[in-house]
Amino acid sequence: MGQYLLGGAVAKIPYVTKELNISIYTAEELCYYIYHNLTVLEDDFIQNDLVEFIRTQLSMPVLAERMERYYQSQRDRDMMLVLILREVAYYSEKDIVDFQEQLVALRRMNPLDRKREQADLFADKGNFQKAIRIYEKILNDKRDLKLGSGFYGRVYQHMAVCYAGLFRYDETMKCLSLSYKEAKSAEVLKQMYFLSRLQKTAVPREVQEADPRVMRDWEAEWVSAAYKSRTETDIEERKELFAEEEEQRQEKVTQFLDKKKQQYREMADHVSV
Repeated sequence: MGQYLLGGAVAKIPYVTKELNISIYTAEELCYYIYHNLTVLEDDFIQNDLVEFIRTQLSMPVLAERMERYYQSQRDRDMMLVLILREVAYYSEKDIVDFQEQLVALRRMNPLDRKREQADLFADKGNFQKAIRIYEKILNDKRDLKLGSGFYGRVYQHMAVCYAGLFRYDETMKCLSLSYKEAKSAEVLKQMYFLSRLQKTAVPREVQEADPRVMRDWEAEWVSAAYKSRTETDIEERKELFAEEEEQRQEKVTQFLDKKKQQYREMADHVSV
């Protein structure tokens, strides 16, 4: 996990978590991972390989033996998580009580809502592919009318963000369109507008029906963001230019200026709505 949280044995062979692919070397790191990633932990998080890691790599045979007894008797797996936190004593008793309350709240959640939170966390960690798979499972499952269209609108919107993170913009726009169909969110319309500007494609029909004054605000925001982005890029490119030899520098300066002229022509062509 980058820097070791030290206090006991350091594993020679780390335990790699299947949820987030994080390497764990110490008991403290294991506790930190459990405490801060509860949403993504599946019911089968505690398996024989984790018990063996605790026994051999972390040199904690007593804890491993207690976990085995819990595991073999099929007792409440949540209590096994609490057992690890208490035995390692990385967190205070108050922290552990808070953790138990999170467990209770998690178990009381609507299963689909829990899956959405799980997918959101994967998305936040940059694991877009896994997040998309979970979002798709939610959408393919029987619809829960208690959750309402707003819930499904958010699922499509968050899935769109994941596709954007993978640079799959056609799927991004499709998800945004489905999100708007579900929840009629102005935020989603704005995202659709920005995506069409990014791809230099026609503005979607749903967006064309928006208030023209709102669209002008979006356009002003887009131009401002584009200018800022290009300015920051210019600074980095100029630094690279001055690192070149004189002959190469002159050639690249010419190319740089030609490119910037073209960019500003394109920006000017799209300023008005």
